[in-house]
Parts: sequence; C-alpha cells; structure tokens
Amino acid sequence: METNIQDNVQNSFSAAGFAQEHPLARDVLKQRPEWLAAAGALAGQAPAQLPKPVVQGIKALHTVKGRQETGLILAEGHNALQEAFNSGFSPLFWIVDASRKDDYRTLERVSSQDFSGQHFSGQHFSRPILLGGEQLARLTTTESSPGCLAIFERPEALPLEAFLQGKQSLLVLAGLQDPGNAGTLIRSARAFGFDGLVTTPGTVDVWSPKVIRSSAGLVFGVPACPCSESLETILEWVVTQGVSVCLTSSHVQPQSQPYTAFSWPARCALVLGNEGAGLPVARMPAQTQWITIPTEAACESLNVAVAGSILMAARYNAVSSNTGSSSRL
Repeated sequence: METNIQDNVQNSFSAAGFAQEHPLARDVLKQRPEWLAAAGALAGQAPAQLPKPVVQGIKALHTVKGRQETGLILAEGHNALQEAFNSGFSPLFWIVDASRKDDYRTLERVSSQDFSGQHFSGQHFSRPILLGGEQLARLTTTESSPGCLAIFERPEALPLEAFLQGKQSLLVLAGLQDPGNAGTLIRSARAFGFDGLVTTPGTVDVWSPKVIRSSAGLVFGVPACPCSESLETILEWVVTQGVSVCLTSSHVQPQSQPYTAFSWPARCALVLGNEGAGLPVARMPAQTQWITIPTEAACESLNVAVAGSILMAARYNAVSSNTGSSSRL
C-alpha cells in the first residue's frame, strides 16, 4: 500500500489537479515548485520513501540560494517546530520519524490550529508525513535524525523604515558569519525582550537551518529585517527614527563607558560586528554610544555571542528595574 501511494504521486501527480481539490493552495502553487504539492499530497501517509523531486527540493533548502529562489525555509527538531507553530507559522508540510510519532502528538495538535496570521498565505497540512528515521536523517543538515522537520514560507521582510516603527530595542548583526553565534544571539534577544533583528549584507542567513537550530527555534518569535543596504545607511535610518546606536568593542573607544555604568536609552540598537574584523569604527555615526565589558587583562576579547548576551541582559535588567517588572518589554 505504501508503495502504491508513492507510485501514484510520482506517476500521476499534478499541481493543477491538487489545487482543484485544495482551493486554499492555489495561490501558493502558482509561485511554488511542484514538489511542494507532491509532499502535501502525502500528509498523514507513511510512504516507503519520498519522491525524488521532494527529496531534492528539501535538500536545496540547505543552501542560501535554494531558500532565496523558493522563498522557503527548513526547520529541524522538536523545539524549532514548537516555536514556529506557537509563533503563528504554518507548515506547508512536515515530516516526523515514524518510530517516534507518539512523541509529536502535541505538535500535531498545535499545527492543526486555524492559522490566519502574517506567516500564512495558503494551504497548510496539519498531519505530518511519517518517514523512517534513516530516510529522515538524509534530508537534514544534522549528523543524526532530529526526529522531525517542516517546510515554511519565509516571512516577507518589510522595508527598513516601516520595520523600525514602534521598535524599542533592536539587535543589529553586521557581518557575523558563524550560525552558532547568530543563533545564540537571537536566543538571547528573545530572552531579554529585544523586539527586532536587523542584518547587513554579508551576515549569515538568519533562516538557515543551523541558525534556526542554534536559536532553539526562537528566531520565529523575533521579527527580522535582512537588509541590502550598508551598515552606515542602516544606522543613519535608525538614528532618524529616534533610536540610539550602541556599539561594543574589545578596544576602548573615545568616551566609551563600561556597561555596568551605562545609562541605557529608552530606544536603542545594539550593533555587533564580525567575529574577527569587528565593526568599521571610523564610519560609525556621530551619535554612537560605545560600551565596554571590563575583563581581566589576560583576556583579549570575548566571543561576540557572549558579549552581546551580556549587554542584552544588562539592558533588560536596567529597564526592568526602572519599570518594576521582569517581564518582556
């Protein structure tokens, strides 16, 4: 029976036919590759293996090019899917290790909700595809099977000016390359109440599977604005919106202050640079406020994720003390 399901999909499936049966999928399928609908047709089934186009389509999302061309993202593991579902992201389809399906009943209940938010534009499938663990492992970026994966539409980024409206605390990543560092910083941003994430050209894609995994899926709860403009242009816009620019460096800058004595502005953008090169100090706006993290002399510098997390926690505690609350901003 499982083989027949696969044969039917491979030999007779058509996106047009599927769209007729599932009207809500029509708008999505006009702009999406046919393999998406082929996978959707398997929702709730346990095929012996996935059709080759579906396998190729999923693996293409391991790359920046694949994600950019399709407008899709791949999330792996229970935590990532839980955060995505809870944040209003609806899966175009999702796959669960058949031997662990009972572990994912709660996810199935969450995914069956009626999503109508900004992250949903077409048909979604509440029932997962059940696949063998070895088959699932071949689809992922991890060395061993994460137990589940899901395909989502990539959120449409707002223009920077519109994105900045109402934001109180921004994390700006300027040239960070390591997915682990980016994911850790995004996780800290969510924990410490930062309500927006801006990235410059040359920064790791925040929607890469590795960043999503490193953030424990919390990237789905932090509005992101990947920018094509230079850091200088971004910061000029930030300043015009009444947001103060705060930077840190392992080297003391003129008029810099230790973070323990720093008076955090009501609205701020914390900017963190490349792991090796740091920030282009000479090109920062005049309104920049430099913050240092005092350390022992033997320590030349801190890891960027560690430094950024310390500063975000410091701002959170300062704001919480002023408001008498420890809840998110």
